[in-house]
Amino acid sequence: MTYRIDQLEEGRNYFFRVVAENEHGIGLPAETPEPLKISEKPQPPGKISVVDVTRKSVSLSWEKPEHDGGSRISHYEVEMQAKDSEKWSLCASVKALDTIVTNLAQGEEYNFRVIAVNDKGKSDPRLLAHPVVAKDLVIDTSVRTKLSTYIGEAPSLKEEMKDTITKLGESGTLACQIIGRPLPEIKWYRYGKELTQSRKYKMSSDGRNHSLTVLTDEQEDEGLYICRAINEAGEIETTGKLRLQAAPQFHPGFPLKEKYYAGCGTSLRQEDQNAIRNPRGTCA
Repeated sequence: MTYRIDQLEEGRNYFFRVVAENEHGIGLPAETPEPLKISEKPQPPGKISVVDVTRKSVSLSWEKPEHDGGSRISHYEVEMQAKDSEKWSLCASVKALDTIVTNLAQGEEYNFRVIAVNDKGKSDPRLLAHPVVAKDLVIDTSVRTKLSTYIGEAPSLKEEMKDTITKLGESGTLACQIIGRPLPEIKWYRYGKELTQSRKYKMSSDGRNHSLTVLTDEQEDEGLYICRAINEAGEIETTGKLRLQAAPQFHPGFPLKEKYYAGCGTSLRQEDQNAIRNPRGTCA
């Protein structure tokens, strides 16, 4: 048995209950255990724009849907399609109204589309009006300076680097968010020296999110690290501290002596490969 209820307010939550009645009276009501939200899937996002293109990436932005279906948009899905391919693949899932798609093949042509998602489902996709070719924007050096204010944006911080704590012997990751147009070059520094990719230092960047993972193997890995972003329009940097947790130990430059003076109840212990000995403690 079904019954249609009209003129409900979109976006509102409603409880419903049903009662049965016969010649002997009215029965106990059966209620919906959870409220039902009156909503539907959202309309497609608004106009999609290309913000920047390089040989390996494209920056996209788009407008909100005209109507969210009565339920908050949870995120947007960005899909791309290579030229001469019928397959669409998910390349980003974001809450913001912009994203940077990386790892494109230089010179290749791509189509992009964006889908809005709420708790009722996915909207129809909004297709970018024209395909994008992954290549760097080339400008003659004589006019580059005059046009820099129109074609570029200096790097800006979206999220500063925060201090992180890890145990000595384990990996610690420092992360930040920086954007710019064209995409800024990201460099990491320690004691004024630029760090390079190695077994000890692993660097990652997707155009917005940048991270440095340090494989700690000595106490000297603790300290201040700098992330610097540079493009033709300017530069910016952010800093964060890597703090290490380690069990206390005697400094190798100050070996344990035969005799120490310490307060009553103090216990000293030294371990080596041959034996364990407990030096004498003298109560002061």
